[in-house]
Amino acid sequence: MKSKILVSALILLVVFFTGNWIYGNISAKKLDLYLQQFPINSRPYYTDLKVNPLCSKITFKNFSLVYPNSNFKIESDVLYVKIKHSEAMEISKTRRVDKLTGLALDFENAKLSGNDEAIFAGKNVKINFDGDMSSQKYQAMNVNFPDEKQQLSLKIEEGAWMQNPTKDNWLTRFLIGSNKIEYADIQIVLNHGEHTIDFDKVKINTGTLQMEGNAKVYYAGQGLNDFVPYQINMKYDLRSNDQFNWGESNAGGKYSLQSFNSTFDGELKLDENYDLKSSFSKMKFSLNLKDLNVEYDGESGSGMEAQLMMLGLKPEDLRVDELVFNTQINDGRCIVDNAKLVLPVLVATLNADIKMHGVNMDSTEIETMEMRIANIEPNLQSSLVSFERTFGFRIPRDGDDILLQIKGSLGHPQIKGIHY
Repeated sequence: MKSKILVSALILLVVFFTGNWIYGNISAKKLDLYLQQFPINSRPYYTDLKVNPLCSKITFKNFSLVYPNSNFKIESDVLYVKIKHSEAMEISKTRRVDKLTGLALDFENAKLSGNDEAIFAGKNVKINFDGDMSSQKYQAMNVNFPDEKQQLSLKIEEGAWMQNPTKDNWLTRFLIGSNKIEYADIQIVLNHGEHTIDFDKVKINTGTLQMEGNAKVYYAGQGLNDFVPYQINMKYDLRSNDQFNWGESNAGGKYSLQSFNSTFDGELKLDENYDLKSSFSKMKFSLNLKDLNVEYDGESGSGMEAQLMMLGLKPEDLRVDELVFNTQINDGRCIVDNAKLVLPVLVATLNADIKMHGVNMDSTEIETMEMRIANIEPNLQSSLVSFERTFGFRIPRDGDDILLQIKGSLGHPQIKGIHY
């Protein structure tokens, strides 16, 4: 009896998968005929097409597509496309994708190019969407966001920029660190019901820098035209994996950095001009870096050397051996706790308590601020003494240390013992 049941189950299983294979071949031929009807400028190209109805999966080999009305082209050795089974059946009947609410794209050895020049390549690129992709709601985004949640995720493994899109921006060049992306995982949710955009996960590893974090953006408005963010809750941890270099010595400076890490955890409130409402914001921020060096060539290098010689210094004296900065904002008060800067020629520390009445530096109020500069190198100390004699005033000191006690505002600081 058991053997009959087992044989029957095996037969049903064979029939089931055989039917899936036959139906898949029929569906693949129908889909191929359907895609060939697309205009040439928007038609996908591939060497093979397979459909698995059971898994609602379509497989393209040697896939390529030029984005309509552009010079951008996406290519992939293999592209897997997954959609919901019920929607796949609907599309097969109506040949319309207006009601498509879920889509997963998995590219193997993907390449993006523009004007026949390579832009980006990735060993594995996955894009997942779950929401409402109807053309009507997409076209209405400027006025009304869809009521349904729109979820988008992007994963990249072993990617690389073939071009450097950030070559003129030193900040993004530093944050990227290199043209490589070892790994990236980003998940975004638009929840119009709660008027939020959630970055549920941001995890990026460029090989030189690693970042993990999340964020929630609260907004007012119904669509893109009247979109206004008024609060951002954010948390991140950014650190270097190894020493890295960026920049060019004859164009803005060539930088090298041994180690770097920064953390942020805060709730930022914004006004109608997107400026920080410091009285209502809360945050903690830390920065720690070691062995930061910059090199200049050409006219900029010569000019800097000449200026430093006046102080008895050399360019290598400005190497940052260590920088530590910790601050927190709460109830309109900014506290800086034992910030430290270590150079070959001095060690500077800073403590401050600042009341913030707005984002403008003139609207701040320095309750207390003290900067101490110690371990001053003899040549620099002599240059400072000569500087005091030349301009007829004395820099406040505590023994051999420079001690600056500051009041006023950040825009107009008043240093005790110095009148200007």
